[in-house]
Amino acid sequence: RENERILFTTFTANLAQDIKENLRKICSTDEMRRIEVIHLDAWISRYLQQHDYGYTIQYGDDLRELWEMATRSTGDDMDYPEGFFEDEWSTIVQAQGISTVQEYVQASLSGRGVRLDRKKRIEVWKVFEEYRTMMNIKKVRDSAAAMNECCELLKEQPDYHPYKSIVVDESQDFGMGAFRLVCRFEYGIR
Repeated sequence: RENERILFTTFTANLAQDIKENLRKICSTDEMRRIEVIHLDAWISRYLQQHDYGYTIQYGDDLRELWEMATRSTGDDMDYPEGFFEDEWSTIVQAQGISTVQEYVQASLSGRGVRLDRKKRIEVWKVFEEYRTMMNIKKVRDSAAAMNECCELLKEQPDYHPYKSIVVDESQDFGMGAFRLVCRFEYGIR
């Protein structure tokens, strides 16, 4: 139908561009008007900007300083492997949509290489709180936090379903937060 749109999303900007070029070879101009090809981070950034999002989304090394400040101010006496806090933040806290220390203490950490009892989780949470504080001060978000905040905005728009179908390429590179988001704007799933 004329007003039904398809989202074709993937993990990287380069791959999205390649997909768009290949679709142009097999689709008519009218069909291409109904297909949006965009990598997920770009979709998130655009959606958040349309909703007056006051933060800049940063990636990788741009966040290193914030993690160093957070661990220095709260976690110097903690002996965890390099990158532990960032990994725990993205694979547990953000992936599970955890927002409180109570949720973190109760969260499943299966498959993680570092065992954390209740006391250690509370200590680790202090680093996460400091990291959030640093992000707020600098007016930045990492991609996982932006994705979760995008999901929260979408919850406030239960009738927002801009796509009839969604095609996800390279889904093995997507985390749980990405799947939660895709389900939210296609089906309104919480």
